[in-house]
Amino acid sequence: MPKILLLTDDPKIAAQTREALGEELTVCDKVEDFLHKAGEKPQLAIIDFDLHETDGLMVYRRLRERDPYLKTIMLSSNNNIPLAVSATRMGVADFLRKPLPNAAFKAAVQSQLKAPEVFPGALSDEEGAEWLNGTSEKLVAFLSDFEAARTSQQDVCLSAERGVDRGSIARLLHKHGPNGKRKFVEFNLASFNRESQEGHFWATLQELLLSREEASLPEQQELTGTIYFEGGELIPDHFRNSLLEYLNKRRAEARLLKDVRVVLGGGGEISGFVKLSIPPLRERKEDLPLILSALIKTLTREPIYVSPQVLEFFSYYDFPGNYEELKAQLRGALEGKARELKLASFMLNAGQLKSAQLKQALTRRSFNLTAVRERFEAELIAYVLTAAQGEVAQAARFLDMPRTVLSERIKTLGIKAED
Repeated sequence: MPKILLLTDDPKIAAQTREALGEELTVCDKVEDFLHKAGEKPQLAIIDFDLHETDGLMVYRRLRERDPYLKTIMLSSNNNIPLAVSATRMGVADFLRKPLPNAAFKAAVQSQLKAPEVFPGALSDEEGAEWLNGTSEKLVAFLSDFEAARTSQQDVCLSAERGVDRGSIARLLHKHGPNGKRKFVEFNLASFNRESQEGHFWATLQELLLSREEASLPEQQELTGTIYFEGGELIPDHFRNSLLEYLNKRRAEARLLKDVRVVLGGGGEISGFVKLSIPPLRERKEDLPLILSALIKTLTREPIYVSPQVLEFFSYYDFPGNYEELKAQLRGALEGKARELKLASFMLNAGQLKSAQLKQALTRRSFNLTAVRERFEAELIAYVLTAAQGEVAQAARFLDMPRTVLSERIKTLGIKAED
């Protein structure tokens, strides 16, 4: 398996790169050979932009379709700032101008090899973590913060909007952290919301934190590794303040475990806690194709085609229910066991359609209100007509309008139900 893979058809660049990187480098002078070897999962790819048959960005687009997570450096003889910006926005990790001194080139490569993996496949492949698929800046920033928190023993506060399973992130932090072989314990703080139940809570918490320094290996594995508290924003202030005070003081008590990680779901900024903010779906719409693909793979093993109309609609819809809403919508659409998902496959209401249409119109520099209204009306009628399997009378009853009026609008707007 190649560690570093280079694509260039310039013998001088190949020789210089091999001199700088040595035996770790595999050189390809053909695009297809490069893409084939990229399937062997190298740690880093280097693409020469100045190819004779094509340009490096075209190759990178093809590479990204096959492996969107492979770190890539691009080389160019042109000091073109717009080109460098375009490459970076597409996901290229570094953009270097040729010729580059060997020492500087080697330093840039080593920097990328040592950089934390911000697209850990072991995370996004787990059920419930499909939303971790993507290449957007928001996700890259989150996964970078997650990587820093995962490898430390610091306590963590998870911040997220509705529709996010914060517990899944806490479990991933535990599983891939230093205490992954110990126990993961979860408390739903809403269950201890009454004063009569707080005594039981404190007794259970202290038992979980008791140290057993002379314990055997099997007993050590029964020790607590991570304690996750869900619902930190739902409990009374006195309960929350007492809990935070106890957690901040626990490391000073000799009889308690010092290396237990505490993860709090909700609760805002907390002194001594690292804050992980989970980005909402509406802020990373460019990741939708990869998220949908991962969810479909989880929900069904059948190959499913998602129509461009679905992707266009979702790109303008804000998903107030976040990732859970997307999953619920997809689960409902897949109940019909269709091989192709169209807009009519989803249980959408007029308000959802209207909000997406309005946002699409507002993203344009100028628009005609009459045209926007007609487009919304046409798409709503087409959606309802498809759901009614082409029965105009049934669609008219749903839309609460006379059949003759609906028939006239269908004719005027040139509407056809989806197949």
